[in-house]
Amino acid sequence: MLRRAQVPGALAHRDIPLDALKAQHPGKRITVGVAIVSDDEPRKLLLLQRSANEDTLPNMFELPGGNCDPGDLTVIDAVARETEEETGLVVAEVLSEFEHFEYSTKRGPAMQLNFLVRVEHDGTLKLNPEEHQACLWIESPGVLDTLPMTAGMKKVVACALEAAKENN
Repeated sequence: MLRRAQVPGALAHRDIPLDALKAQHPGKRITVGVAIVSDDEPRKLLLLQRSANEDTLPNMFELPGGNCDPGDLTVIDAVARETEEETGLVVAEVLSEFEHFEYSTKRGPAMQLNFLVRVEHDGTLKLNPEEHQACLWIESPGVLDTLPMTAGMKKVVACALEAAKENN
């Protein structure tokens, strides 16, 4: 089991049993997006480039994240697990939540909850090569138009950059 990240009181409504959260959003799969921010100024945001052999959106840049798994007690646990699985980094603190979005896939309707996090300083970034081939730290939304990325993800990343500025 992963070590528990610090969660601010403002996110108490998300730090509830996953079944209770799913009951609030019936018929929707709950997924998470994780905006990892650097501690340096200006704050930078970590983007990952999907593997070239991914079935869906190969080579596209995105935030780390994914599905809530049966072993996740809360959505916050899913944030910590997905961060560690995809980057090797350990979430030290969940700073805030920013704009969520809903979408549909072959598996049906889903809702992605997005969180801004700070990771432990002593962590080494290690990508899972089955999922991601490269990473990039960005500090400005201006670079988004130069990267292969869906329009929806550009919007999420722009929101994440804004959230990072607000959490200085």
